[in-house]
Parts: sequence; structure tokens; C-alpha cells
Amino acid sequence: MSNNPHEVTAHVVVEYAKNLFRMLTEKYGGASTLNELRVINQVILCHSKGRSCSVTALYKATGIPKSTVSRIVTNLQRDGWVSDRPDRTDRRKRIISLGPSSLDRTAEDINKAIQWINDFRDRGLPT
Repeated sequence: MSNNPHEVTAHVVVEYAKNLFRMLTEKYGGASTLNELRVINQVILCHSKGRSCSVTALYKATGIPKSTVSRIVTNLQRDGWVSDRPDRTDRRKRIISLGPSSLDRTAEDINKAIQWINDFRDRGLPT
């Protein structure tokens, strides 16, 4: 392990992810499940890579049963986390994207994550 306390290693990324998921589940209590977080993560990844994101794509990416993904998307849509629109080439297919207020709703969590990262950096990496 490097002596540079600012180096981002696999260990740091894993610790960050664990703490971010912990903070999210604490904030939302029983409302957000790990599968919901996995689905939201895949929606973010799809769109960050310029790909369309459908229930089928989410099912294939996460391995969560398609009916469960569909239910999760419906719940996330109801809560304003995601929205959908018809696919231009296949009107039966729905393209899922982050809802208009979803990024605003996570600002507090991101600020907490930044604080955790700063605290972690100040403590230095474990040896």
C-alpha cells in the first residue's frame, strides 16, 4: 500500500461505496432496498455511457428478476426517482432515465459522502 494518503486505491473505492450505501439506507430506512440502489446505479451507468436503459437492460445488467425490476421501476417512478418515455423505434419499450428531481434529492447524501471522503483522507489510509 502506498504512503500517499490521497491515493485512490481499490480499497478506498470499496470503503467509499460501502459508506455511501450505508448512508443511503440509513437516510431512507426501509424505503430503499439494495436492489433499488442497484437499479438506480444501472440507470446512471446507462445514461453516463449514452446507452438507452429499459427494464430488459436493467434486468440483464443486474440479474434481478425482470418482474422485480419492473416493480422497482414503478416504485421509483412513483417516488420521482426515475421517469420513462416510449422508445423511438419500438413504442412498446420504455426508456428509463433519472427523474428531474432525483439529483436534487441526493445532494444531501453527496455532501455527506464528500465529508466522509475528507474525513477518510485526513485520517490517512489504513496500513
